[in-house]
Amino acid sequence: MKKTKAYKEHDKTKKATDKAAKEKTQTLTEEVMQKYDYLCLHPDEVRKLVIHRKWLPAIRTHLLDLMQTVTHTLTAEVNAVAERYATPLPEIEANIASLEDKVNAHLKEMGFEP
Repeated sequence: MKKTKAYKEHDKTKKATDKAAKEKTQTLTEEVMQKYDYLCLHPDEVRKLVIHRKWLPAIRTHLLDLMQTVTHTLTAEVNAVAERYATPLPEIEANIASLEDKVNAHLKEMGFEP
């Protein structure tokens, strides 16, 4: 029974608080409308302000940052490939043949025949 009374009191307090908050929000909205009523912005003007002055510059900035990141990544990958393939294949094959001759000579000195 005590919980029921406590709940009812809490519910009554909550409803009163919600009502007061709603009234204050309404009052604040009316005050803001009165203060800025002289602007009389048409919905198209509001869209223009929001889209063209706020969102588009932010989107443009994010896109430019993304493009710059992708460009740097691609440049790094191209440089890595260029470094990997900087030595031509005939030079690599000549180096391998030279090293193979050295290994075979060492094996021959140790008594192994390749």
